[in-house]
Amino acid sequence: MSRVDDELRAIADADRGQPRKNVTIIGAGMAGLTAALELEALGHTVRVLEASGETRGRAWTHHFADGTYGEFGPMRIPEHHDYTHHYLSRCALGLRRFVTSHENLSCFYDIRGVRTRMRDARENLYPHFNLSPQQREDQIPPKMLARAVSDTMEGLTDEERASLRTGNLASHRLREVDRMTIGEYLRNRCGDDATELIGAATGLETMYDRTATMLLRDALTATGNRFDEVVGGIDLLPKTLARQFKGELVLRAPVRGIRQRADGKVDLVVERDGTTTTETADVVLCAIPFAVLHHLEVDPPFNPLKSFAVRNLGYESSTKVLLHCRTRFWETQYGIAGGASQSDLLFRALYYPSDNAVAVNEPEPTRARFNTMYGGYENGEFAPQDPAVSQGPGVLLASYTWGQDARRLGQLAPEERARVVTRQIARIHPEIAEPGMVGDFATMFWDSYPWTNASFAELLPGQQSSIHDDTIAPEGSVHFAGEHTSLDTGWIQGAISSALRAVREIVTRPA
Repeated sequence: MSRVDDELRAIADADRGQPRKNVTIIGAGMAGLTAALELEALGHTVRVLEASGETRGRAWTHHFADGTYGEFGPMRIPEHHDYTHHYLSRCALGLRRFVTSHENLSCFYDIRGVRTRMRDARENLYPHFNLSPQQREDQIPPKMLARAVSDTMEGLTDEERASLRTGNLASHRLREVDRMTIGEYLRNRCGDDATELIGAATGLETMYDRTATMLLRDALTATGNRFDEVVGGIDLLPKTLARQFKGELVLRAPVRGIRQRADGKVDLVVERDGTTTTETADVVLCAIPFAVLHHLEVDPPFNPLKSFAVRNLGYESSTKVLLHCRTRFWETQYGIAGGASQSDLLFRALYYPSDNAVAVNEPEPTRARFNTMYGGYENGEFAPQDPAVSQGPGVLLASYTWGQDARRLGQLAPEERARVVTRQIARIHPEIAEPGMVGDFATMFWDSYPWTNASFAELLPGQQSSIHDDTIAPEGSVHFAGEHTSLDTGWIQGAISSALRAVREIVTRPA
């Protein structure tokens, strides 16, 4: 019996004998759909209101005309994310290996003007940085990161490690780390030049203002050992869940207001077919980002602690640029299949498709007991498997950026984003600039998408210990779910686990 099965069984036991409820869920992303299915299975009446015209949330796959595709949102699933794998199995979706950054050392760095294969970083890139003798022996910069995080984790007690999954950090030293930015944490442990190198090599540089406990939580859950992707696109997961739901699911129905009544019920102000209606529920599950919730009229206002959390919870910006290429020149000319090239230029990370990748040297996770998702690997190399596939078209995730770089790129017109990214990655791959090589492109700047207003939640210094509990707490008859209400922020795992937590709250609340 899995952990998820145990939780679902505990929810069913808690629900037994309780009155059935009329529940309205705001948002048909992963959290909203998961909660809808589980509440419906327990016999509650469930309605889902979705502002957009699709049931996908941020699990958004862009399909090109020839059937190739790329991901605007989530693209990889860590092997230890058991909640996500539970629902992937329930939907009978096919998986294949996702070769993540630094698993394939045939990829490139372009940092401080130096272009080199990752496997040659020690010889070609390290001399441009002031590194310690130990750091100069590390095959790739993320090993410096993995060692710093592992050293901290090794010194924690079991109680402290467990508390990293809560809003109640168990010691003064953990609370000190929570108040520290990632940049400060790494500079204290690795030195200035190594911190710059780690940041450029992992993309973390644009998140150096976030709380350092993010690194510890990632290490604790060992997200970085192996990843999978959904064959056909990640949007198959929410779309399949939506088809399994039998209740009322209304698209293009944005909620504009939440009004809690004296009798405990909730009135929702909803736009449907160009008209505004008021719809009543016994219980509401709000599964939309706080970045959107902050726009809604809430009457009476949430209590001050909840309102503060809604206003101030940290959110990250993200921009992606997909380039549809006539041939997979990265496979035929460079022998690269899967993995990512990393840069300090605006494009930051260039991910190659993994669908034609086969391991030549299986990457070894760094020997530190506590790994990180940012590339603690050694010796990995992947190559193209099928030469016929290499000759055909492919989609590059030509740019994946966070933070201010995402905003700088996202402020450009879509065509200009594609031009800038193409010009920059031509430093590594001149073939991308050949006439006719890029036949189409697609791009997403999540800050500009009205139903998210940001990409994903990522806590600022001090927020885990100061506002996480207020973020998840119910407000009268309104409950909250979504990756932002978990400590697996930015992951489907967080959305699903938060949904089950909210379902338990709903079934055990008094009628």
